[in-house]
Amino acid sequence: MSRELRFRLGDLLADGPRCDFFGDEELAGFVENRLGAARLDAFDRHVAGCVSCSELVDDLAMFRKLTTAGVTIPAELASFRTVDGGVRRRLSRVALGSRLRTLFYWLSPVLVSLLAVLLFWPSPEFMIREIETMPFLPPPAVRSADLGQAWRQVGEAWGAGDMQRAATLLEAAVAQSPEEADLQFYLGHARLLNGETERAAAALRQADRLQSDAPSEHTRWMLAAALERIDREEEACAALRSIVEIGATRASEARGIVERDCR
Repeated sequence: MSRELRFRLGDLLADGPRCDFFGDEELAGFVENRLGAARLDAFDRHVAGCVSCSELVDDLAMFRKLTTAGVTIPAELASFRTVDGGVRRRLSRVALGSRLRTLFYWLSPVLVSLLAVLLFWPSPEFMIREIETMPFLPPPAVRSADLGQAWRQVGEAWGAGDMQRAATLLEAAVAQSPEEADLQFYLGHARLLNGETERAAAALRQADRLQSDAPSEHTRWMLAAALERIDREEEACAALRSIVEIGATRASEARGIVERDCR
């Protein structure tokens, strides 16, 4: 884990009670999406019953959004300004201007080349280029009143387009009913829409396992999308071929992708 990430986590977690279930290295792994599926499942089960860790996971999710968006934690920004001010006081404006002109003179060809590369570099294209948001359709029969309430809450978040909240609610519901295939599918779908591709693939694999008696083309379509986004193209192609074999509504599109992009 980088020193910058340790600094930011330390700033985030400095106050409030801490549960000993999460170690510092595991927290870093959680933030950086490096945890395996088994440990993530253990996290999900623990967080469902631990208020402190549930709040911590919410904070970490917000932290990840902030750092991904480039927002700087106030303490880190203050530290940067202090160092920056010290450097500027040591350099005269004349010396700084001279150095910048010299630097620009030598780097200008490199900068021009880099700009050309950035302008004309092709954006990555996936076999499944767009991931649509599927309608949220709970199963006709719900096993318990508690689970029924969970479905209603997830449906509200889903309808509002708040996939982060939907994923959090689904994680708690999956912890209560891990063998519910529909919960696992929607959890994987929400994670995929949130860009959590590793965790999305884990949930979608579980959903596919639970649907082994009646495979779902939608589950395998989302699984293929998740797999290719984590550089598992061969497995993604295998999932698409299985959709062709199922022969439902996505079969024609899956066949076209296989013929075009899969060896």
